[in-house]
Amino acid sequence: MKNNNEKATTEFNIPMEVTDETIRDFRIAPQMIKWAKIGSRKVRVTMIPVNENVYRTYMQDIWREEKRNQRSRVVMSLDEQFDEKGFDVANESSFENNVEMNERISAIYDFIDTLDETNQTILKMIIDGETEQAISKRVSLCQKTVNNRKHKLQERLRRELDKY
Repeated sequence: MKNNNEKATTEFNIPMEVTDETIRDFRIAPQMIKWAKIGSRKVRVTMIPVNENVYRTYMQDIWREEKRNQRSRVVMSLDEQFDEKGFDVANESSFENNVEMNERISAIYDFIDTLDETNQTILKMIIDGETEQAISKRVSLCQKTVNNRKHKLQERLRRELDKY
């Protein structure tokens, strides 16, 4: 058991792509090889133990690119999401679906009404399919703040809709 003065040690590893030749030449044990994604490719790798500084240096560009992609991704409007998922607007023959859909829509509007003006604007622009960059300009917040608020608002809305 560790006492309070000992720090918890975290192991840092970076993936190194391996081929049949490197496995054979360096006698890498089969249990040390796994599949991992490097860039956009899925490859066989072995994990190389490194210190925290090397790990952070290696991962910094990867994290930056992932965040850039996440922020530049266009969010689909609700109409586009309904079309993509193949949802049909409830018709007269599905009264229960109509009632359920109306309750959910009402819950969304009620949720939006509880928000402050900035969060209302952010959520409405997300629903309209605006990018985080466009939203950040409109509400005069940095894109990272908009991203954080977006995820928190979506999670709160998800929890609210789980009630229905």
